Amino acid sequence: MKLSDVNFLHVRNYTDDGEILANGGLTIAFTEALDGAKDTLWAGLSKCSDRDSFSKRIGRLIAQGRLHCGPRADGRGAHVLKTIPLDKAAPKTLRVVRTQLTNWAIEKVYGH
Repeated sequence: MKLSDVNFLHVRNYTDDGEILANGGLTIAFTEALDGAKDTLWAGLSKCSDRDSFSKRIGRLIAQGRLHCGPRADGRGAHVLKTIPLDKAAPKTLRVVRTQLTNWAIEKVYGH
């Protein structure tokens, strides 16, 4: 898998007033499944501690590392997700996929 095949999504924490917090957040690295299934994504997830400053660079490194590990039984590698077919040329499709990934990551990390 080439770096150009990997997409990244950053999810930041906010105050109740809608201001972005400097600490905490999530980074998701995702790509189409390597088996060629167009409705399946592999995703790697990185969570920044609420005590640490959010860093896109560090989040990308960790999430991409987990993605490259592939699916693992201990859950620390890539996650396999069913989704709509990823079409990078169609902005609406990518927006739907990003929403699905964000919802999945929040559920996975925070349980709600």
